[in-house]
Amino acid sequence: MEEEQIILKLSDSIYGNFQVFLPKQIVSQNTKEALISHIIHKLGNVLSMYNLKELLKGLYEKNWHIHDDVKNNSIIYICSTK
Repeated sequence: MEEEQIILKLSDSIYGNFQVFLPKQIVSQNTKEALISHIIHKLGNVLSMYNLKELLKGLYEKNWHIHDDVKNNSIIYICSTK
C-alpha cells in the first residue's frame, strides 16, 4: 500500500503555490522549522538552477512560519512576512 503524502505549500505573493510532497511519517518526525527548511531549500535549488538571483535573495529574506499543528493536516501552509 502506498504511504500517505503530505503537501508542504508556500503561501506568499511571490512564491505562493510552490509545493513539495513528503511522506506523512517524515512530517510527523520533524519540527516545523525542519519542514520550512526543507521546502525553502527545494525552492532555492530551483531558483539557483535557473540563475534567478533576485528571487533567490528574496526567498531567504522572508520570515517563513507555520501557524497550524502539522500533525493532522494533509496540506501544511507555510506563510511569510518580510
